[in-house]
Amino acid sequence: MRTYFLLLAGLILLAFTACQNDELVNGGSGNETAVSFSVQLPGANAPSTRAAGDGTQVNRCIMEIYLGDKLYGERQVVPVAGNKTATFNVRLVTSQTYDFVFWADVSGEGGIKADRHYQTANGLQNISLLGTYAGNDDSRDAFTGVLLSKLVTGAFNEAVELTRPFGQLNIKTTDLESIPTDRTALIPAAASLAFKGVYTGFNAHTGAVTGDLAALSYNENAAVVDGDGALTMDYLFAPKEGQLLTNMVLTMNNAAGEKITDKELSNIPVQRNYKTNVTGSMLTVSGQFVATLEPAFTGDLDKKIVEVANIADVAGALKTCDNVVVTTAPTEDTTIELPKYTATDKAVSITLPETTNKTVTINYTNDAGNSNPPKELTIIAPQTKKLVIDAKQTTVYLNGTKYDEIEAGTAENTLVINDGVTVSKLTVNAGNVKVFGKGVITTILKSTENTGITYIYASNQAQLPATLPQGFEKVSLEAENLKEAMAEGGVYQLKEDVDITGRSIEIPANKTATLDLNGNTITAANRGVDGIAVYGNLTLKDSKGNGRIVANKDYTGGAYGAGLIRIIGENAAMIMQGGTIYAARENATNNGQYGVAVYEGGDFTITGGKIEAGWSAVLGNGKYKTQNSVIRIEGGELISTSDYAVYLPQSGTTTISGGKVYGVGGGVCINRGTLNVEGTALITSKGTGDTGDWGDGTGNMESAAINVAAKYGDCVVNIKGGTLTAEANALVSTGNAGYTPAINVSGGTFSDPSLLGHLSAGANVKVKLLKDYEGPGLGIFYGKNGSRATVEIDLNQHAWNLTNDPLFGSTGYQNQYFHLEKDAFVTFRNGTVQPKEVASGRMLIQNYCHLTLDKVKLIGGSSCKYVISNNNGSCTISNSTITAAAGQCAFDVYSYKPYPGGVTVTVNGQSVINGRVEFDGNSGKKNGNLVINGGTINGNLSANNDYYDSINKNIIIKEGVTFGADVTGWDDYK
Repeated sequence: MRTYFLLLAGLILLAFTACQNDELVNGGSGNETAVSFSVQLPGANAPSTRAAGDGTQVNRCIMEIYLGDKLYGERQVVPVAGNKTATFNVRLVTSQTYDFVFWADVSGEGGIKADRHYQTANGLQNISLLGTYAGNDDSRDAFTGVLLSKLVTGAFNEAVELTRPFGQLNIKTTDLESIPTDRTALIPAAASLAFKGVYTGFNAHTGAVTGDLAALSYNENAAVVDGDGALTMDYLFAPKEGQLLTNMVLTMNNAAGEKITDKELSNIPVQRNYKTNVTGSMLTVSGQFVATLEPAFTGDLDKKIVEVANIADVAGALKTCDNVVVTTAPTEDTTIELPKYTATDKAVSITLPETTNKTVTINYTNDAGNSNPPKELTIIAPQTKKLVIDAKQTTVYLNGTKYDEIEAGTAENTLVINDGVTVSKLTVNAGNVKVFGKGVITTILKSTENTGITYIYASNQAQLPATLPQGFEKVSLEAENLKEAMAEGGVYQLKEDVDITGRSIEIPANKTATLDLNGNTITAANRGVDGIAVYGNLTLKDSKGNGRIVANKDYTGGAYGAGLIRIIGENAAMIMQGGTIYAARENATNNGQYGVAVYEGGDFTITGGKIEAGWSAVLGNGKYKTQNSVIRIEGGELISTSDYAVYLPQSGTTTISGGKVYGVGGGVCINRGTLNVEGTALITSKGTGDTGDWGDGTGNMESAAINVAAKYGDCVVNIKGGTLTAEANALVSTGNAGYTPAINVSGGTFSDPSLLGHLSAGANVKVKLLKDYEGPGLGIFYGKNGSRATVEIDLNQHAWNLTNDPLFGSTGYQNQYFHLEKDAFVTFRNGTVQPKEVASGRMLIQNYCHLTLDKVKLIGGSSCKYVISNNNGSCTISNSTITAAAGQCAFDVYSYKPYPGGVTVTVNGQSVINGRVEFDGNSGKKNGNLVINGGTINGNLSANNDYYDSINKNIIIKEGVTFGADVTGWDDYK
């Protein structure tokens, strides 16, 4: 029965509280929820048995939470209780998409936070072996699991199964009974293993093994598992998919510590969550031994290996067994004739003895009968003088150490020289060559019969001749592996830097692939055959950090002008979780390039990472009028070094709910479709770039944080949140090309007030100036623009210099810079509001709303009869200065008949009122209130006593208020 942890997410008790802005990485509601996880092993109520591999020694569990590829908060480490359960409690911001990563193992002596066998201090994305290695130790057992892309919106229940990242390797000798009982010196009491190539690192987030294959040995002999022949038991990291074929040397010692014998074991398979049980005659001369893979749930997989004394016996042995080991080196040149089979996918292996000084030829048998030679042949040789391979229908893999000379005729699918293998001289008669890892070819040439191009697929670390002879062409092995992996789907983790130009990397339709940059760099270009095309589904991530996809060519019309990554078709989609796409060329204004492009309805989502381009980081194409692309920017960074960071000429919907969009030319330009801005989106225009003179909609664009150009079709922009900043030029601009640009603003923070003319009902927005602003004021109308809106304007020590185009007001009275109607809440802080010198407004502010003035200067121009006219609601003036032109009114309190609720004006703190104050009305009701709590009054009071309530005083002047010389009208109300 499979041993695993079961992770259960308990019912979540919602507890909504305010959260810090920097926690809202992907947008969200700004609420938190308390989340509980319960980790449980099966058989939690059963007694512990301490059987190897039952997980009972595991005593701690670690949980890390990620937003994209970034750790969110601190990891949690909790004990695994005696009933095999562990509980986590964590608070999370709602409306966020999280990855939950778990690792359960045995802790060190310092408590549950101390590592013992596996170093987790560098994060669960970078787990590695800790200290020296020892076998036969069940405390090395561990479990892992993930819950990915979980959108937390409220209470949820989840079950996550934690499984081993290992295969368990067990070696047992079956010939113990053949040793006489009195020959104790030949009975094994201890054993050790020396592995020639295993993985020593693991990424629990991606589930991938990490690092290169490395040698690993017991630091000391380990007592045998039992007296019945079981010798060793080990936990070895295994790949996420497929098997690790590893070679090892088994050493057995007696009770006195004396070595009995060594045994070489080759091509032993290790598979994740499987037991590999290797049994055979380990002590005596053996006919065969068996490696059985015992999975947790499914059927067994057997691997038989036969030992023969002479090469002459290999062909016969291969007819009944796929893996043959030769124990005696040949004394003369000899030939191995590979048999033929009924199966078309037969894979066989031959292990040659050390120091074979004669020529060994491998070819096909001429026997009649079966028609299919082996599809794959693996040759393992510690050292061989000369090997001739005449197997043109077979892919041949070379393992071992050194081959002095090889003549190779293989299938087109190549001769494979594995990591650590040296071939001093290689003659290629047919087929191609792959060189993995640090494989070496000292000299390479071709036979005269081989006249075609021979491709050498080599890793970056491979050693080849400095100059290849004519007829050879070197190709990046990593590029070829990447191409194959993307075409097949699944997960691929880059092992080294790679140049993919000319390789036409594609994810086909109906395929789903994940590309983990793993800290490496892909060099590409903005042309179809040189970039990445997504017709299916691609997830891009970077588990190690600093991984990049880099453009290496300047823009050239008709050649290099496509997206570095192209998402093509209505069923195509890409999710970017990490890494960097870099397409910013020197002199970017002229040379580009583009980052990610959507075509024909392709979809794109970014939750993390960065796209930096000379022109647009993300863009579409205007010729796609009916295929609707969906673009979601939930995190990460999109940067243009000269242009608009996001360019949207296509049909579809783009939603920016998080992350950073920054363009030297502008933030987002939309020519067709719908744009939603919400959450924690940050859109910035530097406003100093150059969009070029292209004449196709992508050039001659005015700089803005959002440019609603509407050149190709109607545009709808809904701004519900986020922060929009224009460091220069406009925050927003609109086109006039004949299509309708519609902007609806219900939330957000802006660097200037230009978006306030598009307020939706009930909007809640903030403005914080970066510099002086010149432009019209604001009209908020009940039932129309900004009805019941809340607007907070932080002038940030700058001035709002008002123009008169347009002025606002009721029909026939459009003579006000600000017209603010009832039930709205408007605040001005920290700066100056004033008309330009040439102005025609009769009122600076006509107020019917709840108006707050805090540390501001309001200056009425020469044409202003009133700086503030208050007819309804309230006006609170705190530490502010109101200055009217000579002979004009600073503010009034007017009981206006249409508003029975009346109006209240309050003056607080160190405010200064320069100009007349009026107290009047036309309603016949004494529902106006004037309260002077402090400050200095440098103007007369003109009060109509018909609106003064002498009983319930509605003009209140507190002690300490300062009145200027010669002011009149105030004394009667002190």
